[in-house]
Amino acid sequence: MTHGIRKATAEDLPEILEIIRQGQSFLKSQGLSQWQEDRGPKSVDIEQDIAKDEGYVFLYEERPCGYTSLVSGVDPVYTAITEGQWETNIGQVYVSVHRVAVSMAIRGKGFGKIFLALIVAEAKKLGYADIRIDTHLENLIMQKVITDTGFIYRGMVEFPFFDGRRKAYQMIDRSVMGM
Repeated sequence: MTHGIRKATAEDLPEILEIIRQGQSFLKSQGLSQWQEDRGPKSVDIEQDIAKDEGYVFLYEERPCGYTSLVSGVDPVYTAITEGQWETNIGQVYVSVHRVAVSMAIRGKGFGKIFLALIVAEAKKLGYADIRIDTHLENLIMQKVITDTGFIYRGMVEFPFFDGRRKAYQMIDRSVMGM
């Protein structure tokens, strides 16, 4: 059983879109509005991630079975955090983890946490000491994956669409900064 991550390519797009579709179906089966009614990742979003070199696939036995993006720069939604605050004293640019999804083939086997840990390691390798992520208020599975990976709850952010409130998390790694 081998697993790892690599940069997503245009050739991965059909498999990535299927992974996203499966993620949408799973969220719907959980009664969540997250990624429903045309609010989830679209082909154009994934294509932009790939073009910017920010898309990653999780490989299980050499086959893409997960997708996410590492988006650098200021996320406008994250600037308006409420009911808490980001740890802001590190003075570095942060990276946001967005569009996390795993295929039904590996769901429920602990690979979500492995995938997120590999993405965090990649972000650190790229020099990011501040890593941020968010998820739906009722997405308890993802909240557990996030906290089990070492992220700390920081407050609430709100995307500009129906039911857009999300729990926001952050991981600070001072070793990346040489502290």
